Formats: sequence, structure tokens, C-alpha cells
Amino acid sequence: MHARLERRLAQTPYRARRDDAHTSDRPTDRAWTRKAPPPPDATLGVVTPKSPVLDLFIGRHGAAWRLYVAPTSWKPELLRRQMNERGEIFPVAEPDVADLDRMMCNAHAPFERRPTMDGGVEILAHGRSAKVVLLGWLAGILGGLGQGR
Repeated sequence: MHARLERRLAQTPYRARRDDAHTSDRPTDRAWTRKAPPPPDATLGVVTPKSPVLDLFIGRHGAAWRLYVAPTSWKPELLRRQMNERGEIFPVAEPDVADLDRMMCNAHAPFERRPTMDGGVEILAHGRSAKVVLLGWLAGILGGLGQGR
């Protein structure tokens, strides 16, 4: 009985090549182990937020106004269609900050805004607030302008 068992263990495993028979039954062999998936990138959560983040700046450019979209900002079709490769839309209507405040208050949509000395404004809105800014207020500033692009 012992001879038969030793002879069976010495044989090449099923579907293995004869020249690699000495390594095919080791658990460390490539045939027996799988590659572990690469670890998730720690910065991925920072780069791709779970909800949209709208980061805009509207500033004076001579007698006109220019809108800048931050590189990390959410860029829906309304913005992408009109902005250039540097994330700028020119010209846009003068920003009515009082109208923006009123609309965001009525929608119960918190956001951050920082006015500039020349009447411009920087806007940062997250999630639902970003959509309210985009669809409610920003669409009015962009409406009708940039149609010839």
C-alpha cells in the first residue's frame, strides 16, 4: 500500500507538463496563486468627489466679464460647450450677486461666495447647491452669450 501511494505522488499531476512536474504541486507556484488586485489609489477620493463641486470665478476683463472654471470643478455640458481649453468663457453677463444670494436662500442651498473689489465673485458649491447655481443662476449669465462659438 505504501509503495502505491509513493508512486502516485511521484507522477505528474493531471494536465501538467512533464518538465515542470517538480514545481506544479507547490502552493507558491504561479499556477496555484492569483495576483492580488492593486491597492486603491489614496488620492482617488480627493480627485473624484461623490457629489459635484462647482468652483467658478467671474471677473472683469476690460469692459466685459470673463468666467473661469477651476480645473477640478464639475464641468457639465452647459459649461463644456462654451468654454475654451483653459476653462474660460468670454464674454458673460455681469454677475448679479444679490440675485444669486436670493435664489440660493429660496432654494435652501448653502454655498460659498467671495466677492472681489471690482464686482466679480468666486463661487464654490457642492452637491445639490452646485446644480442650483448651474441651472438657476449661471444659466442666466451664460444665456444668449457665446452662441457663435
